[in-house]
Amino acid sequence: MSFGNRMSAARKILGWNQGALATTMKVNISTISDWERDKTSPNKKNYKKMEEVLLVPAALKAEES
Repeated sequence: MSFGNRMSAARKILGWNQGALATTMKVNISTISDWERDKTSPNKKNYKKMEEVLLVPAALKAEES
């Protein structure tokens, strides 16, 4: 499972749409979309913020076969 898929799954577990996450993260909704499609990756600051917001650092970092 890719980073973007794990991020999307974590967001959906919280019942959030991409707009809600973008607002909370203070980024553009297109940025969230790009991350979830693995088009781009968050920088360290945004990655750390995402871990706090989504409450799932292990789920975002874990690589599954």
